Amino acid sequence: MSRCDKSCARAAAGSFYTVPGHCITCGSPHVAAPDLVGWHEEEHPDWAFHCIIRRQPATAQDLESMIRAMDYTCISNIRYRGRNVEILTLLESRGLRSQCDFPLRWWEKLRCPWKW
Repeated sequence: MSRCDKSCARAAAGSFYTVPGHCITCGSPHVAAPDLVGWHEEEHPDWAFHCIIRRQPATAQDLESMIRAMDYTCISNIRYRGRNVEILTLLESRGLRSQCDFPLRWWEKLRCPWKW
């Protein structure tokens, strides 16, 4: 189960997501990944204006942009709920383990050469 069960209906379904209500509209992730991260305005009392994942990464370059966006966000609002060992290894190596819903398990670290 991901950290956040709520998701914006206009956000791209997938492993990367933003937490509604936690965005402080800093705009930093949008600079790092303008093709992947966007803005959405909702009529909801808890989160009126927030960032969303507009498109999930499809290439290694997209993944690098998304990781940069995760690193740039000042409040760790972009998260990863997937279980892909290569991506988890990469995120952990960049110091983004706290933004993963399912951190890398010790035995997975033994067998994972990066493929991205």
